[in-house]
Amino acid sequence: MNRRQRKKLYIKEYQEKGFNISLVLDEKIEHEEFLAVLDNFFDQVESRNLCISNRVGDNNDNLFISSKFKYNSPNQEDIDFLDKWLIENKNIIKHEIAPLGIVK
Repeated sequence: MNRRQRKKLYIKEYQEKGFNISLVLDEKIEHEEFLAVLDNFFDQVESRNLCISNRVGDNNDNLFISSKFKYNSPNQEDIDFLDKWLIENKNIIKHEIAPLGIVK
């Protein structure tokens, strides 16, 4: 298979990957603080040239993180960065990060 075909089919070096993050926030925080936590989290994600989506059928606390750019993917460094930020945030009670997987 040539380069053009691999690119068109999103395989090998053109495969796009991402990962799921599920969050549990402290229910006792005020609405304004809740929004501030989410805004700060979104800023952290965007600072890594990543974007957030919510897959159809998922509940709102399950977010999918992928690259902003076509034919690009997050890496383990991005996952570790977000994991550290989530651990350090006192308003996030629990979080889980799924392994990097192929975007479908």
